[in-house]
Amino acid sequence: GTLALPFGLALAKGVSLTIDDQKLDGSLAFNTCQVVGCLVPVVFDATVTPLLKSGTTLKIDAFAADTGQAVNFSIPLNGFAGALARTAQLLTN
Repeated sequence: GTLALPFGLALAKGVSLTIDDQKLDGSLAFNTCQVVGCLVPVVFDATVTPLLKSGTTLKIDAFAADTGQAVNFSIPLNGFAGALARTAQLLTN
């Protein structure tokens, strides 16, 4: 998948992800910026997917390019487990 984040972020610093209170390993790099914003490719493996299914919030942490201050985004995970199950079902048919 891909995260589309707003312009004005410190691209060289990348982003980090947290599901509820569990910080995921590593930092993710920005790939490019387009009209929709700056893009960060993401791949969630078999250890992260269960956390997404049972979690309540995916937090994205980045930094502002002009001030260096932390910028945080929160994505509710309500319905993620159901959507993932439906996607898997559609892929098997």
